[in-house]
Amino acid sequence: MHYKKYYAYIPYIQQLIVQLIAFGVSIYMTRMLSIEEYGFIAIIGLIFIFPNLFINLSIEKSMLKTQAITSTDYSTHLIFNVVLSLVVYLIIVLTSSLLAVHFRAPQLGGMITLLGLSLVFDAISQVYSIKLIRKNRVLLRGKIFIASSLLGSTVGLVTLYLGFGFWSYILMVLSHSIIQCIFHLTLVKLKIKLVFEFNLLLKHLRTSFVGFLIFINEGFINSIYIYGISSMSTNNLALYSRGDSLAKMFSMNITTVIEKYYLSLFSKYTSKAELLHVYASMRTKLFLISIGVTSFMYFASMPLFLVFFGEKWILGVETFKYLVLAAFFIPNDKLFKTMIFSRLSMRLNLYIEI
Repeated sequence: MHYKKYYAYIPYIQQLIVQLIAFGVSIYMTRMLSIEEYGFIAIIGLIFIFPNLFINLSIEKSMLKTQAITSTDYSTHLIFNVVLSLVVYLIIVLTSSLLAVHFRAPQLGGMITLLGLSLVFDAISQVYSIKLIRKNRVLLRGKIFIASSLLGSTVGLVTLYLGFGFWSYILMVLSHSIIQCIFHLTLVKLKIKLVFEFNLLLKHLRTSFVGFLIFINEGFINSIYIYGISSMSTNNLALYSRGDSLAKMFSMNITTVIEKYYLSLFSKYTSKAELLHVYASMRTKLFLISIGVTSFMYFASMPLFLVFFGEKWILGVETFKYLVLAAFFIPNDKLFKTMIFSRLSMRLNLYIEI
């Protein structure tokens, strides 16, 4: 049909809608919660860096770029994801009390344990999302993401209005994961026979081996990052986190689209010249967009903070400016790495990451 020529733009539009919903909710929460309460949310974000790295260590990239995928591949991926997420969740439960002591926040124990359940639901959704991407069902995928985002945000706003405080954030994220998982299970036609083939898993893991090495590298960097930032007071951590999330709002959402959608797209090109032509065109457009967004956010930082967050957050403006400049390079960096990975240039990809 004629509208298929616009399919390349649909993931961006969907991601933008989801981000606008999330951003609107975060503005309301930022204004309603105290800086200290928001600091607890920032701490949780730090703690879940490692669990999310483990989940993203799965064979998702291999599933996206492999040309021929069978129901056994999906079944193996699902079982692997569920087992991995359950192991990660068990580690979270066992260490939650220690983390609460380390961050000097007794409330964190229950919050971490409850939020950890979202990893299991996200691990299931990942498999069904891959099916939609491979079948180019971008419209259905977008509807699922937008609907689950709206319903999850509604839970967060209602519970915040009812006085749940920072617990409303936990309930919002968890409900979003559950609702999204239910939509995937009910709307995506994927026959899962619960057949697990270890050799098939090894094949995908070998394809994703560079991802494991990159994971070790990112884990090392994040260890230093968490060690340094955990020494901040809760208020300073909240100011940093609020500025960081706003600064990366554009770049991280664009990279999500690039990683989820364009890896599969790049993998379809058998001609290196054709691939490089498509990559160069996308790179130029992305670079120009990044310049415009970065310039606007840097020079309008003070009005942005006042309009969105209020005067109590004004101390985070200077930090925000540096974070905006740092986020400028993220989208094109991810685009280049995705193009490299689509050609199975694992060693080069690893060198770049390190």
